[in-house]
Amino acid sequence: MLLVLLVIAFAGASTATTCDKPSSDTCDLKILECCDENFRENLQIADKCDGHPIYKNASCAMNQLQNFTAGLHNVYSVCSEFNLFRDCLGQSMRSCTEYGWYLKNQYPLMDAKLNQGMFTRLIFQCGAGLDAFLNNNKCMIDTIINNYLQIRSCDQEFNRNVEVSRSDRACTYVNEVKGCYEAPLLASCGVEAGWWGCEIKRLVTSVTFLNVGATVQLWRTSPNFEVTKNKFSKSMKIVAIGAAPTSLGLAYRINELKKANQAEDVELVILEQSFCEDDEIPSGVFPGGLSCTVTDDKGFLWDMGGHITFSHNFPYYEKATREAVGEWNDLQRQCLVDMNYLFDTKGIPQFAVPLFPEQVKQNCLDDLKERYENTSGSSGAIDNFEDWIMAHFDQLSWTSSSSHTLAKCGLWNQRKCLQTGNELAKADFGWGPNATFSFPKYGGTGAVWKSIAEMLPQEWLHYNCQVTEVDYENKQVKYRKGIKHKKCAELNIAHNQVFIIGVGLKLPMPEFCKTFTWLYFPDQSHLPVRYGEVTPDNQQYWSVMCECAKPSDDQVSEEEIRDRAIEGLILKSIIKREQIVSLYSTSLPYGYPIPTVQRDAELARAHRALEKNSIYSRGRFGGWKYEVSNQDHCFIQGKELADRLVLNEPEKLYKTGVNENRVKSATQNHCCFYIFPILTL
Repeated sequence: MLLVLLVIAFAGASTATTCDKPSSDTCDLKILECCDENFRENLQIADKCDGHPIYKNASCAMNQLQNFTAGLHNVYSVCSEFNLFRDCLGQSMRSCTEYGWYLKNQYPLMDAKLNQGMFTRLIFQCGAGLDAFLNNNKCMIDTIINNYLQIRSCDQEFNRNVEVSRSDRACTYVNEVKGCYEAPLLASCGVEAGWWGCEIKRLVTSVTFLNVGATVQLWRTSPNFEVTKNKFSKSMKIVAIGAAPTSLGLAYRINELKKANQAEDVELVILEQSFCEDDEIPSGVFPGGLSCTVTDDKGFLWDMGGHITFSHNFPYYEKATREAVGEWNDLQRQCLVDMNYLFDTKGIPQFAVPLFPEQVKQNCLDDLKERYENTSGSSGAIDNFEDWIMAHFDQLSWTSSSSHTLAKCGLWNQRKCLQTGNELAKADFGWGPNATFSFPKYGGTGAVWKSIAEMLPQEWLHYNCQVTEVDYENKQVKYRKGIKHKKCAELNIAHNQVFIIGVGLKLPMPEFCKTFTWLYFPDQSHLPVRYGEVTPDNQQYWSVMCECAKPSDDQVSEEEIRDRAIEGLILKSIIKREQIVSLYSTSLPYGYPIPTVQRDAELARAHRALEKNSIYSRGRFGGWKYEVSNQDHCFIQGKELADRLVLNEPEKLYKTGVNENRVKSATQNHCCFYIFPILTL
């Protein structure tokens, strides 16, 4: 039987008869007849198949539906009516669509099977398989028509095997007929279409050949196991590019699932371009990507940015990091922004008002009161985020023109920090997700990721391996050793570059520095920096790490940035030049992804092309979303991707902009073995 997604001419508005509501989950024949009549009437097939209900002649009904391939509008029409049919049956839907109920009502066994097969197809075609068909509609229909004779021959052979009903060969029979549908669609239309053909036949055969359901669970004990093993395996091969938090989150979760016997046939390889001899991690070279820590020649430790651990939103992340690192410093955030240069003319964040000198604070309160009284919250209000941000702050660490960023979004007004006069008169140091945070006592942030990597099976990790090509058609990843990495930038998306400047210093530390965890200096009169005091040897030394952001196309040199940062630290009385005992600097060409107006559309375009070929791009620059690019975000992205691929659970944190449930997991569905995810960071 030709299995084309049902499409049919739709003639107008529904004229439905009101049916009774089911009172239990047991199928009621009168309600089924009423719902069926509405379904056929609204699709104008009531007079087809001698006027019989679809469940009394399932073969004829499906042929009627499949013969109409008039266009995508009709797909929506059929699925809309079928959803009304399902709603009509309500809680009795399952009972009314399973062969057991038909057997109890004296239907012949083959008719009972055909009924469940018909409803199974409809549920899939209008549910999980709908997007795949709509995305590949013309190609799939043409391919099925062109391969009709081969597909029909496979169906006939399968039906002959069903009559023999050898349960020990069930998986082989099913796999053969699935291949007849999957192979041409995969070759002509791509991975998504191949999955559609594979999955619809798996579902139908599990109904038609009743032994398959049990055999799928018991196939490992079959006497023919060795014969069928290579043709019906739950195996999945995953290559993760980069040993950074996203890949490590994925690996950590897969390792958990393996220990629970939920991913025993999943194979994982992590390719990391950093150099490590013999796949062992030498001193000073850690996994972690942009969250790694390096040691300079004087023994000072430097993180690649202002990384801290605050896990209030992700208990899973906290569990993993606490398992990896035993000793932590739990701290309360104490940070300030140097806003002195703004006191005379510009506005400032309202959370900062209580911290100002008394007269400045009073001026702010008077000004805000006057604004509210005179404008009533509307007249003279700024209309969009771009105008507001440029009026108040100019261009800071996003280093991109605000006309390119998410500046025109209507949601900006919901995120403004508007407070009452009473709130503005009293400081609140405990706001925000990082009000309290943790930092490893030893080894810097990189110690977390080094430890997590060491907890994994070491055969998964391969260092000094720089990926040069992903051959998605042949499911191969090609790499070479010891080659510098270069990212491609074909999408219309933005990022900045970041310079890390580390200054090792002799004691003493200025008294005011002892109070704070980090400081911000946005003054345009000198280089914008973020200051943080990290990993001090409190017997002799202390240290300052500066993170300086610049536009991605800025040609400023690392030496110039380093000199300007040191001058800024001296200007702000944080350090004295004679205290300096060590200088470290490095540039990160990719510092932070910058939100832009066109970003989400561009990312959706990329993910659609990648996931069509079972390639999944996550992480700070794999996902390219600033708002979910911290190390905890990236770790959870990896964890949720593992759950999606292995357990078929939807991702919650990262949204690609495309339907993320189209391509099912091989381990969940025992199908579509060409799944070969690549994780790019």
